[in-house]
Amino acid sequence: MICVISIKPAGIKSIATGRDNNFIAVFLKLSDFGDHKNFSNLLQWVALQRDEALIKKETIDVPSLISETLHELSSVALTLNVTIEKNIAVLSYESDRNALKVIVRNLLTNAIKYSTGKKVFLEVTQQNGWVKIQVTDQGPGIPEEIRVSLFDEGDMKKVAAKGGGLGMQIVKKLVGELKGEIQAHNIAEGGARFEVQLPLN
Repeated sequence: MICVISIKPAGIKSIATGRDNNFIAVFLKLSDFGDHKNFSNLLQWVALQRDEALIKKETIDVPSLISETLHELSSVALTLNVTIEKNIAVLSYESDRNALKVIVRNLLTNAIKYSTGKKVFLEVTQQNGWVKIQVTDQGPGIPEEIRVSLFDEGDMKKVAAKGGGLGMQIVKKLVGELKGEIQAHNIAEGGARFEVQLPLN
């Protein structure tokens, strides 16, 4: 999808109708805060809502994709003094590369955000016909009232009011497009763990 947007509010409104109104509200909110880091998430969300996220399967070099993603997040991790440890036991996987990268990137970004000065653990394994992606942080964990609705598609204006937060909605949507499952829970040692399971076939 190619999306051309005028920075002027009137210009934005002129290209959007119907359900795009939420997009306008969020874009303007993020612009007010100068929060450009969430803009790519916003565009991904719009594409998914319009069913324009076409899944194109190919053979993915998983270690290469992970290394590429970690490199892109290295400056953020360094700034927050977060160490990322990985265990990649799957060498190749047939799926949509862009979708898989967005899933991994958003999960890691979320974990890094809540693990200042600590560690984040990434594991990609294969078990019983599924590829499992686990991202574990050493943050404060997820309050139960938030965990139960973490992947719900909420009102975009409310999301914007909180300064973004589209990442988990996008992950949930993409995991569904890939016929997979996702869950999040707290761990006894402290912190949260996100688990994504994607079918091999």
